[in-house]
Amino acid sequence: MRACIILNPVGAGGRALKKWRKVKVILDAKGIEYKLYRSSGRDGIEKLCSKLTGEGNVTLIIIGGDGSMNQAVNGIRDFEHTKLGLIPAGTGNDFIRNFDIPKKLEDQIDYIFDGKVKHSTDVGEVTFHNVDDTGEDIIRRFNISCELGFGSEVCYRVDHSPLKKRFKNGSVTFLAEVLKAIKGLKPFTLTLTTDKQTTTYDSTLSCMVMNTCYEGGGMKFCPDALFDDGQFDIAAGNLSKAKFVSIIPLAYAGKTTGVKGIYMDRTPCAELVADTPQYAHADGECVGRSTHISVRMYGHRLKLLI
Repeated sequence: MRACIILNPVGAGGRALKKWRKVKVILDAKGIEYKLYRSSGRDGIEKLCSKLTGEGNVTLIIIGGDGSMNQAVNGIRDFEHTKLGLIPAGTGNDFIRNFDIPKKLEDQIDYIFDGKVKHSTDVGEVTFHNVDDTGEDIIRRFNISCELGFGSEVCYRVDHSPLKKRFKNGSVTFLAEVLKAIKGLKPFTLTLTTDKQTTTYDSTLSCMVMNTCYEGGGMKFCPDALFDDGQFDIAAGNLSKAKFVSIIPLAYAGKTTGVKGIYMDRTPCAELVADTPQYAHADGECVGRSTHISVRMYGHRLKLLI
């Protein structure tokens, strides 16, 4: 198996490049064939994946995290003939948490580079309507989740935070921006339509559509979400700011189901409509503000080497 390795040298504050240097030593020692592609602002991961996946069988190995995997799933043109692997080197690394891969780097490489597909996973597709009141609709695929509300604002704040340059540890920036977002939290009215029903929540702070159970660095607001069941798990509800903040520790423990004020649903498609513009994201990549997003299962699945 000759793999195409894709690396963002500045990803995760330089951690991806450091990981690659270790990976290269192991690959060369084992005599594993590969070709390295370095992404850049002009020729990013999404564009590279698009170039590499239109002409027959190809194996892509991403060295990065959730953002890199989101770019990959949006770049792949031929899902049927593409195998995708991930050597984790991100900040949150939520996608990789769903899979039981070896912890030692050399063992990870043996596991991934054996060329065997370990899992076939669902891919979500979300349409963000009239983003930032421009009249533009943005369509993105996602691996983990999409959302209207609080978590999306945190993603926006982290992405634009001046603290990113001061702290190499992304967790510091994340925590600081979470606290700022909490301070300005305002409830909105949400109308959620699934394949079964339409429900209106009069005072919600967030609505999460989960394809996997982890997001935000290990939080599990939908702990029963499965990456291969053909459905999304959705968490929404009517919660005060104080109640919402109090359940964040429960999310890390995966104990949000059954909490009064949180309502869960499972569906292959959904429409989320807010009465006021809310930040919206897919896999942590915030696109701006929208009052309306449409979510469905994409017609193809990822063939994963992890």
